[in-house]
Amino acid sequence: MRFPDPVVTAMQYCATVALLVGMTLGVTACAGSRQQESYAGPHGHIVGAILMRGGPNNPGQPTLSGEVVAYRIGGTAVARQSVRTGQKFDLVLAPGRYRLGLGHRYPTFRNLGGCTPAVANVRQAATTHQDLSIDCTAP
Repeated sequence: MRFPDPVVTAMQYCATVALLVGMTLGVTACAGSRQQESYAGPHGHIVGAILMRGGPNNPGQPTLSGEVVAYRIGGTAVARQSVRTGQKFDLVLAPGRYRLGLGHRYPTFRNLGGCTPAVANVRQAATTHQDLSIDCTAP
């Protein structure tokens, strides 16, 4: 009777475990705090931060936390990302023109506390830098 080679069996086991762990991590990474529109062509990026523009406690415009949402100019939300305090957002989008907002409300002058809504043009395989300002009218 012939027994399997213990070295080969151990290597097969390790390869199987590594594959399963890799697949699990990949699924977990994909299930993070991003929601993106599907698009088959080349993408571009919008990167930036959420900035508080007004108020008495605004010495150096610290970045804020929140959910950044990219809308098509017509009003359809196509991507969103949760951002922590001190971090920047990075939205991957199809080429086009987008308006950035916070949360589930379409960005308007009123919804952003008196700030002009940020509009960004995304170009294929390029990065556009665009910060999102809030509370511009706060004293």
